Amino acid sequence: MSAGYASRLKEYPNKGVCGLPENYDTTRAFERKVKELALWILEANGRVVIVTGAGISTTAGIPDFRGPKGIWTVEKLKKAEERKNKKRREQAEKLQKQHDNNAANDGATKNPLKKLKTNGLNHSSLSEPREEIKMFSRTSPSPKTTAAVVEETEVKEKPLMDFARARPTLTHCAITCLINSGLVDFCVTQNVDGLHQRSGLSRDKLAVLHGCVFTEICESCDLEHFRDADVGTISFQRTGRHCSSCGGYLKDTLLDWEDELPEYDFDRSDTVCAAANVVICLGTSLRIEPAGSLPFANPKSKVVICNLQETAKDDEAAMIIRAKTDKIMSKLMEMIGGPAGWDEKNVMMEDVKIERRWQRPKEYSPEQEDQIQEDAPKTENIAGAVASAKPPPTNQDIDSMNQKFIGRVH
Repeated sequence: MSAGYASRLKEYPNKGVCGLPENYDTTRAFERKVKELALWILEANGRVVIVTGAGISTTAGIPDFRGPKGIWTVEKLKKAEERKNKKRREQAEKLQKQHDNNAANDGATKNPLKKLKTNGLNHSSLSEPREEIKMFSRTSPSPKTTAAVVEETEVKEKPLMDFARARPTLTHCAITCLINSGLVDFCVTQNVDGLHQRSGLSRDKLAVLHGCVFTEICESCDLEHFRDADVGTISFQRTGRHCSSCGGYLKDTLLDWEDELPEYDFDRSDTVCAAANVVICLGTSLRIEPAGSLPFANPKSKVVICNLQETAKDDEAAMIIRAKTDKIMSKLMEMIGGPAGWDEKNVMMEDVKIERRWQRPKEYSPEQEDQIQEDAPKTENIAGAVASAKPPPTNQDIDSMNQKFIGRVH
């Protein structure tokens, strides 16, 4: 489960800004921006990279981290409410002690009832003072609970989404279709939910920067195994299973806060982003580094940020689209003309072929990656130099798609 995965992470104070308000473009602005993005994609000659974050999986029932109902936002609200309640309890106990002392010392009937009421304690009588203090226990909300905390309680009470039951969203399926058609070159994800793989996207075209709850990797031969169930561990621990190829020990691929990013996936991401003409950031706040800086590896590329909240990189973007990612991708596919194989009404196809085993190219080395980076401007399709890939669309294909696009928007 998403919260279960988050609970495996070590305590880390610098989680960035959480709970920022969500904003939406007007219909006119939204359509104008998506139209421009469609043109940029068609003119990019296949050199388009998509970078994804937790925001693309919320419609699959998986909460994000920093949204209004995100895991870390709820955690922050909960801690703030606990601090408030603790202060109220201490104040109530202090006033109760004052009353007890006064009664014991001089038998006076004077009591702090009036003050207690002003602090939200609402005593009905002093004969049962302790009963009212119970209202500040951890199991009961404060009478001054804010709307935000009420909303938090509602979120907590909802059943947590099991990653294994989540299915790819329209956005996941559209990305796979765009990559298979050659219009998009590569996808870089910070997500650990495995939904890109479940949409049929090959790891040849996918860099997984923070690991995956369903993926184990062999310590001996580096063969990845994609499972149907969460492997259950974090920070490259042995899972108790063995490689189906060489019999070596399998370990998880999930990163904890202090773990380094997988070198192969990060190098591929840096390479394709440095060679991209367009980088589309979908549902990511771009606050976690070094992943947050990858879209800007090429200072000449057009970076498009698609997020409802402000991000750490808004000032550096060529365009910002404030809309839900499924809406953006649905409109984008409509404007492009729908590459072969795209059917929005049937995006959750049951017959999607999931890549169960994957191994990075044996010949890969950091030195080879450096050479590819140097030759990037001369490379027709940069990801093809790193892993097997379909060629980008031909000029004739692009002309045909442009004609379809022009016919749809005029």
